Amino acid sequence: MANINALSARQTLEKRYSGARLNILLVAAFTLLNIIFLAAESGTFFLFSAYIPYLLVDMGMLFCGLKTGRHLAMPAGFWSLWPDSNRRPAHYE
Repeated sequence: MANINALSARQTLEKRYSGARLNILLVAAFTLLNIIFLAAESGTFFLFSAYIPYLLVDMGMLFCGLKTGRHLAMPAGFWSLWPDSNRRPAHYE
């Protein structure tokens, strides 16, 4: 007699597909939360999220002047690595 709980190949694949869909939905939700946390400058970051949308929003905020740039602080001798080190940005002085 066949096992009643045995799933057919199609049902197994449908179950896996459903699980994969849920995982992608969670990644999208965590990514959206990360972008909200970034905009609020909370310093919190979920690891299970897409990095590229977060990076694009972060760079957009930086280039539009919505971020202060404090997180770009460099060590004291950093600018001496380049020959034109006397052309350092004004906010590092």
